[in-house]
Amino acid sequence: MAARAAAFSDPEVKAVLEGHFVPIAENCSYLQRQQDAEGDLFRLIAEQGHYGGRFQPTDTRQGMYVCAPDGALLASCNVHGADRLLPVLRGALERWGARGDRVAAPPTGEGATDARFLRNAPEDGLVLRVWARDLPREGVPVSPGDGQWRRRAFNLDHAWFRREEAAALLPAAGTAAVWPQSLARRLVRYHLIDNVRGETPMWRPEEVQVATVRTRMTNAAGDRVELSFEGEAAMVHRGAWVDDFSRERHESEHRIEVRLDGSAEWSTDLGRFVRFDLAATGTRWGATQYNSRGGDPGPAPIGFALELAAAPTMAGDTTPPQGIGADYFGGR
Repeated sequence: MAARAAAFSDPEVKAVLEGHFVPIAENCSYLQRQQDAEGDLFRLIAEQGHYGGRFQPTDTRQGMYVCAPDGALLASCNVHGADRLLPVLRGALERWGARGDRVAAPPTGEGATDARFLRNAPEDGLVLRVWARDLPREGVPVSPGDGQWRRRAFNLDHAWFRREEAAALLPAAGTAAVWPQSLARRLVRYHLIDNVRGETPMWRPEEVQVATVRTRMTNAAGDRVELSFEGEAAMVHRGAWVDDFSRERHESEHRIEVRLDGSAEWSTDLGRFVRFDLAATGTRWGATQYNSRGGDPGPAPIGFALELAAAPTMAGDTTPPQGIGADYFGGR
């Protein structure tokens, strides 16, 4: 995220974009599989681009695409950095200007949205921003090929809990309670992942070794209940990944172990959290297919911060979790 943020905040990139392009941010992991009009349009565009027809080492169509409204591709790439993005955007503008039929109608699509990818936040539920980033390592300089963006690398996701699930995080009686395993494991499987520098798979159910979060009531006054959180999580994946550039195969053990600490406030009048802060800090090991850890497998410190989202005060708070899908609310 930091690399692309740096590219799209570059003054020259912004100058080219403004007045010429309509930017859209979408998740290709869903789009390339959606069986509906939106998915059809994305596949029409992507199959003309840089990863069109590719299935090894994966079938991802991740990247940036510039197209006409009718789906005709003008340019595509999967690059970081303004210096590499600018030529792509300028080339797309030239090709658009050379088109004789510049007013092109978009393809018409019929049918409902693929129900597997409906992404509406749970009504009156708990929506958390999830920040992931590397923590400082004293005495370990950034390698020459890393570039400055890796010093600032971070990622942002969202965690969703239904209204009744959020209420289940409160102590049912007394002053302390353990989170239901279904909710603790959702937090761990989908959100405590090493996506700081790039995309990474979610943890499979069998890869979660520990997922425990405890809630303790620390104070109650008026309609406000103050809570504290603590817990532990440990996940491990053993397998192989293939470098997307060298095509070298790497046998790997990828692990994360963290401790969780935090606090929150619950309003009994509103029946919801009005503050929620949870941090998970610990150590990461290993690499995965696209998380750019091949040259930096650790062990190294990593941190996650979860905070209450307050849409629409921050653009993107309605963005669904990266791992949303059939299993997200499944409780495994």
